[in-house]
Amino acid sequence: MNLTRWRSADTHSEEADVYFMPPRSYRIEFLSPSGAVDRVVLTDGSRQEIQLVRQGKLVESDEKSFGSPLLSDERQRSLLLVNYTVEVAGTDKVLARPVWIVQLTPLYPGKPAERLLVDQESGIILEARRVAAEAGSSTTFTRFEPNVKLPESLFAWSHPAPNVDEALAKPNDRESAGSWPSTLPGGFSLLSSENFEINGKPVRHLRYFDGLSSFSIFETAAPVADAPVKPAIDALRPGPVVEAVERWKAHGRYLTAIGEIPAPLFAAIQQQIR
Repeated sequence: MNLTRWRSADTHSEEADVYFMPPRSYRIEFLSPSGAVDRVVLTDGSRQEIQLVRQGKLVESDEKSFGSPLLSDERQRSLLLVNYTVEVAGTDKVLARPVWIVQLTPLYPGKPAERLLVDQESGIILEARRVAAEAGSSTTFTRFEPNVKLPESLFAWSHPAPNVDEALAKPNDRESAGSWPSTLPGGFSLLSSENFEINGKPVRHLRYFDGLSSFSIFETAAPVADAPVKPAIDALRPGPVVEAVERWKAHGRYLTAIGEIPAPLFAAIQQQIR
């Protein structure tokens, strides 16, 4: 699989091998320019492990520590249909396989649009292209071998699943979101909320979703220092086209928003929660 991100004349590409075992297990091997494995991502939908091969480091996460989304799967799908037009724009071929061309066009101007090439036989997305203004990103299969039986050892974790104490887990419930609105301009609904601490200081993280795009708001007691925004590791769909960072203060708390949000929409969001 080829992963490409561009903005104006600046382009970055990366290769990855993706392996899948039903029902939800993935192994994603990101490759260096020489073809060697640079990092490995294992996920089964409830747990993720990132092996940084060159650095010899391991990063693990377990969704139990973040609780459950506030929106049901059905509600998340309905947001897509409310905020985007979904059109089957024709057919084509990718890797000699017939595909449907599915176009997702945002109803709010400035949001990224997405085009999917969906394999007609398997339903797998063989190419996804996400664009907004002069920026974009894409994921494209360069080889596709369905129905290949893979060894279970390929999806083996480095360590047993961490034991997350349910009493200590931070649930994503409406109470943890405090007085934050359940909806925001641009068709966004509150997807998740969690409270945690950094260096003994409380942080509230709220994530909003419109069916395709998402953005995060962090509420802190002190200003957040500038830091480069690193997109999440995900080879299964295009990465963020442009991740903007906005900061402001409301009700004595400092707010930092990060996401694919056009400037006029950010202004409307800030106006609502001042």
